[in-house]
Amino acid sequence: MKESISIVIPTYNGKENIITLLTNIQNVIEKITLNYEIIIVDDNSPDGKGKIINIISEKNKKIKVILRSVKTGLGDAYKTGFQHVRGEIILEIDAYLSYYQHLRFLTNLKNNNVIIGSRYIRVVGNYNWSKLRIIISSIANFLEPIFFKLHLNNLPSGYRLYKRKIIRKPYFRNLRMNFTEGLFRKGKSAIFTIVRDEKERLSLWLKYYLRFFNKNDIYILNHNSTDDGTKNIGCKLFKITCKPFSAFWQASIASTFLKQLLKFYEIVLYTDVDEIIAPDPEKYQDLSDYIRRFENDYVRCTGYEIVHLKALEPPIDFDKPIIAQRKFWYPRKLFNKPLITKKFINWEPGFHSADKYIKIDSELFLIHLHKLDYELCKNITAQRSKRRRDKLDLTLNFGYHNRLIGNDFDKWFSSMNDANGSLEIIPKKFQSIL
Repeated sequence: MKESISIVIPTYNGKENIITLLTNIQNVIEKITLNYEIIIVDDNSPDGKGKIINIISEKNKKIKVILRSVKTGLGDAYKTGFQHVRGEIILEIDAYLSYYQHLRFLTNLKNNNVIIGSRYIRVVGNYNWSKLRIIISSIANFLEPIFFKLHLNNLPSGYRLYKRKIIRKPYFRNLRMNFTEGLFRKGKSAIFTIVRDEKERLSLWLKYYLRFFNKNDIYILNHNSTDDGTKNIGCKLFKITCKPFSAFWQASIASTFLKQLLKFYEIVLYTDVDEIIAPDPEKYQDLSDYIRRFENDYVRCTGYEIVHLKALEPPIDFDKPIIAQRKFWYPRKLFNKPLITKKFINWEPGFHSADKYIKIDSELFLIHLHKLDYELCKNITAQRSKRRRDKLDLTLNFGYHNRLIGNDFDKWFSSMNDANGSLEIIPKKFQSIL
């Protein structure tokens, strides 16, 4: 075959099979073409499978690994893999040891745009399935064509071939940013964020990070702001736009900008405008000290969400120390984000994961301020709810909390969504950092 091929495989546990699976796939695919890549999307396998794949990928450049911190489902894993493919032909395949045998059907795509494999033909079959699983699968396979009006032999098949050209945006949006090198300068470290009409949050963000970065090393990507929050702040401003807004676009534009900054800086940080990165005050003097002593290629933070108990705590007073006005936070794995790096990484939507295996530093905290103040959060959410979102964002429910209003917003604000523990009193050592 002349076309390049990308094979996307989502995984969760099963570390004992992964080496055999990859070896079998490569043995078959290399009889067809040498122009291929294998993309493994691992959902933070508890059995350590992600670490094994990461070691394999370091030795074999044909294999790439995307390690996600949160398990959000098989379909979402495939979509994440699609975001990183380069091949003209895409094969999505479940991590069963039997599927590799059918890679020969790649050649059948020549006169088709899509091929969907089926277990319900004699040549394939349901390998090593229990009778119960076969019955459940058969019932689902009977009902799904009725509901979805698709006349397919095996709609939930884990073996699908696509020509890349038919996959719709935003996976393959051609991102271009025009950089003038005079806008950048050589330095040790830089930080950037993306903002849209968040004057109060940007003010807090700058108040904190200007203590550790020269204003010429702070970059603000301004996404169509209509308020005056970005005026006369003294930092480097870049205008960006995306209508309708897309979480895939946001991650891609940030990754593109990161790549540019790494040409000039040794270390680059990114945070959303409602996020504060702070090392443990008992281990480091401050964020500058952490950066000075930073030796890894990249690192994940340990995420915590500050909460406003509006029945007990007054609205935030921006003229007083901020964190000292709130008593509680709770641990949230979703915010164990990879936000400090010396090397290029491709972020996933929301910046919760990237295309590298990145360890968590338990001494580096990401303090999420989204729920810092009820009225502020309510007003910003009301604005965001009126903005157009990309259809794919809506389908995947990305940023759902930014579309909540009324009672739905109140329920969400008072909940400990995605909590990985109970409410904790914010340690005194953190109360004076902002």
